Amino acid sequence: MTIGSIGTDAAAQSEAAGSRTRLSDNYDTFLVLLTAQLQNQDPLAPMDSTQFTQQLVQFSQVEQQIRTNEQLEGLVGQYQAASAGAALSYLGKDAIIEANETYLAGGQANWAYDLEGTATSLKIQVKDHSGRVVYETTTQPRTEGEHLFTWDGKKTDGTTAPDGVYTLSIEATNAAGEDIASSTTVRERIMGVDFSGTSPVVITPSGQRGLDTIRSVLDGGADIAQALNHLATSRLVNGDRRKQRYLRQLREAFDPSLAVREALPAQSAASSREAFGRRGTR
Repeated sequence: MTIGSIGTDAAAQSEAAGSRTRLSDNYDTFLVLLTAQLQNQDPLAPMDSTQFTQQLVQFSQVEQQIRTNEQLEGLVGQYQAASAGAALSYLGKDAIIEANETYLAGGQANWAYDLEGTATSLKIQVKDHSGRVVYETTTQPRTEGEHLFTWDGKKTDGTTAPDGVYTLSIEATNAAGEDIASSTTVRERIMGVDFSGTSPVVITPSGQRGLDTIRSVLDGGADIAQALNHLATSRLVNGDRRKQRYLRQLREAFDPSLAVREALPAQSAASSREAFGRRGTR
């Protein structure tokens, strides 16, 4: 992958180069005209040197501004390349994203909403892609702080909603009837990165997300591998090698570095046994 294609904008670079070329041409023209004017000036009424001195200063200021723009374009390119590297490091991981839409799959969609104050009235609505309300509830927690909301895909009329993207809408008011501000986050798996725009965006089951909406990135694979490791040594497996081998394959699937980490101690132990054997035969 070529980072340059998503870094410094080629159009901006050509514009800066064009500005510098035009400035150089105008400066050369100015010097030619100034030289001709000085050669043909009236000796009894010479030119005022203040005017062309000011013009030279203006040319110098413009040149400095063009150089500043070029340096800023370089910084922008470096920032975009760094953003691309950060986005690539998120692949395959779960992220907490500030958004009010998520994907309903397998009869489950999860949101977290944060109220800035305790509400006396709270209405939560789930809307489909066309903005129609498919589910509504007023029985969720109203206290200040963060709360989880899980929707099982059942509509208000009792039918089951199809899998897809749904949006959460929150209306909260206090005892005085004033609106209470709220924010919503979702947890989704980052499936890809799109570099087609000026800034990279990540791709989740709900669509594209800007990097500025990501609040945290979670390494869920290592957590699952650790849980499977505990299961492999539990009484449920009870020393069954076939079950242990199957759980090990699952652990390595969620955390590929596990096989490498466990191979190093085994190799060290084998080397020690071999060295001890050589000493014993002497």
